Amino acid sequence: DRQSNKVANYLSSNNVKLDDSIGIYTNRSIETIIGIMGILKVGCAYMPIDPTYPESRIKYMLNNSKAKVLLDMERLDLSDQVSECVYSIIFPNNLAYIIYTSGSTGSPKGVMISHLGLYNTIKETSGKFKLLQSDRILQFSNMSFDASIWEIFSSLCCGAQLIMLRNDDEILNFQNYEASVMLLSPKILEASEYVEGFVRTLISGGEAFTPNILAKYSSIKSIFNAYGPTENSIISSIKDCSSLGKI
Repeated sequence: DRQSNKVANYLSSNNVKLDDSIGIYTNRSIETIIGIMGILKVGCAYMPIDPTYPESRIKYMLNNSKAKVLLDMERLDLSDQVSECVYSIIFPNNLAYIIYTSGSTGSPKGVMISHLGLYNTIKETSGKFKLLQSDRILQFSNMSFDASIWEIFSSLCCGAQLIMLRNDDEILNFQNYEASVMLLSPKILEASEYVEGFVRTLISGGEAFTPNILAKYSSIKSIFNAYGPTENSIISSIKDCSSLGKI
């Protein structure tokens, strides 16, 4: 909390204002979470940028979003910043984050999501998936994709642990992390070997479940197929498939 306050004070010293776009290089790390929280505390919208993106795409995103600051949490020196809390008056329609689409059909487009949209998604899905303070939620998704936002804020808002995948090479070994709640794509579920253990809630999105996947993971207590475009704040529809794969 103190470190994110330092980020917020650093941004304030750069004269940012409500709803300003702040770019942040993202990887699966506690430093990234600290940066995101600092951005939100000062009333700005965070825009995740994968540091492996081509330089031309990064420049386009920064220019197109009119980003006021670009944070690199691995290099940012906060030693001179105070850790006092920054107070910002934020309304439901103020921006929380900006996600850029892949650009597969043209130039990438920035999707602006409000605090209200994020709040509604986290509130409704936390109840639907029965998330608990004792849960261990896997932070699996690349942090430049909006699925990561659900993983991060679901854990923060219900007091659960956020278990971060160390690197992309570990994708098919996700079960080693002993998470109780996971949001994974059908392709990953199809390719992975499932060993019964810690998972109590499995959510898959982006594509429909196949009968093979349902049968393979049928021993898990709660299984959901979720879908939602970025514009609709991550998740728009949920189907409880818990009983479909059980014989």
